[in-house]
Formats: sequence, C-alpha cells, structure tokens
Amino acid sequence: MNGYRNFEVESPLMILFKGAQYPKDVILFAVFFYVRYGVSYRDLEEIMAERGISVDHTTLNRWVTRYCAPLKEIMNWLST
Repeated sequence: MNGYRNFEVESPLMILFKGAQYPKDVILFAVFFYVRYGVSYRDLEEIMAERGISVDHTTLNRWVTRYCAPLKEIMNWLST
C-alpha cells in the first residue's frame, strides 16, 4: 500500500437519492412530469396510481421541493 486511500466515486444522482424510500426512477419520473406538464399534486397522484405506484400527494410535494433545485444544477452542469 502506497499511502493513498481508495475512494469510491459516486455520481451526484446517487448522493442525491441516498436514503430515499422509492426508487430514483420513480422520483425522477414524478418530478419531471410535474415540472414539464404543470399538473397538480393530486392529479399526479392519480397518474402515478394508474402506473401502479401508490404515493401520496404530500410526498410528491416533498419530492418536488427537495429535488428540483439540485436536479436543475445537475442539468445545468451537464449542459455546459
């Protein structure tokens, strides 16, 4: 061993979703759908239920408020 530590490099999305109770694909779908189409949280709750995902409208609100700003920063970083 040469004194250097091996660090695992995690993508920003992995750090962002650490501790989430739902898969990141579900969260991303809900957040992008809300931002793209501007539906209400209750309508989005019904849309998710049609796809077999039971999630409350307050949880959707929490996802949007928690993940919108970091996702915007990541998207801006990727576009440059």
